[in-house]
Amino acid sequence: MSSNAFTPARAILQDIAAEYGMESKLLQARLKHEWARIVGTPLALHTQPESLRFRTLTVVTENSVWMQQLVFLKPLLLARINEFAGQHTIADLIFRVGQVAPMASPFDPVHSSDERPFPPPSPSVLATATRLAGMLQRDELRQAMTALLAKALSASTLQ
Repeated sequence: MSSNAFTPARAILQDIAAEYGMESKLLQARLKHEWARIVGTPLALHTQPESLRFRTLTVVTENSVWMQQLVFLKPLLLARINEFAGQHTIADLIFRVGQVAPMASPFDPVHSSDERPFPPPSPSVLATATRLAGMLQRDELRQAMTALLAKALSASTLQ
């Protein structure tokens, strides 16, 4: 790769996820964020992805009626989820009845008080973020990406 080549931020984040073994967590976050687009709004209003472990996605439904409906839709849902993931990542779906959080509207205000404070990055996290962002040519962009990566990597160690 030449020094003038542009590396998309998504590729950088995927490299970080792979390096730290966080691909599953990254996919889980993407599924939660894009759930309505993947399964459709009517289903998303009554369901949500909960966890991803050992290629099995657990989906929470608000009641047993919706859980039964998802059992019938399981092959279609698996196909849509794996299409979204870009590969055959999810091998099975498990459904359970539980509390489904209301879908956020794009018009809902974002409250900074809801945000969890991040600890300062450790020297090793800062070094990794600096190394990964070092590919960027513009100083202000490189500094912003370093800060973003350090914050994300520090947050991942809290979980």
